[in-house]
Amino acid sequence: MGEWKGESIQAVTAKEIAQLQTDNVKSDLEIEPATYYTVNRVIREYRGGFRGIGGLIKNTYRFFKDEALKDQMNSNSFVGGIDGWSFLDGNRVYVVSGWAGVSQVTGNEARLLSLQKSSTHYFQRPDASQVELDSNATSLTGYAGRLVLNKEQGNWILHYTVGAA
Repeated sequence: MGEWKGESIQAVTAKEIAQLQTDNVKSDLEIEPATYYTVNRVIREYRGGFRGIGGLIKNTYRFFKDEALKDQMNSNSFVGGIDGWSFLDGNRVYVVSGWAGVSQVTGNEARLLSLQKSSTHYFQRPDASQVELDSNATSLTGYAGRLVLNKEQGNWILHYTVGAA
């Protein structure tokens, strides 16, 4: 049986300050808050790589000093997921693989309303019955998953996918 292998990357960035001058009046403006980032990945293979399972966690946390930036940026974000595969035959021709994940972003009401209306999401679309615009939201959570059957070798290929989001 294989052992768990993992990687972790963490970073902290300092806040960024812009120096402005208007009518001979100088001022400083925070344009990027101090931010902590982390990405963690673990994986375990079995039977010489015929099977495997893994997980991923990613987090971002911002430390705001200027309240105005909260209208422009998410305060926090989180992504977590699992994935895996299993070959169905000894020659590694057929494989079933899949993944599932969840994400969440948090911020103030103005930021989350802007995010919902962005071209990435368009929660206000009349044909998007699975979502609705929420002007009081301070967090958004989503999920997705996919299951795949592949034929990896030979003169013809097979790829069948079922997904949900």
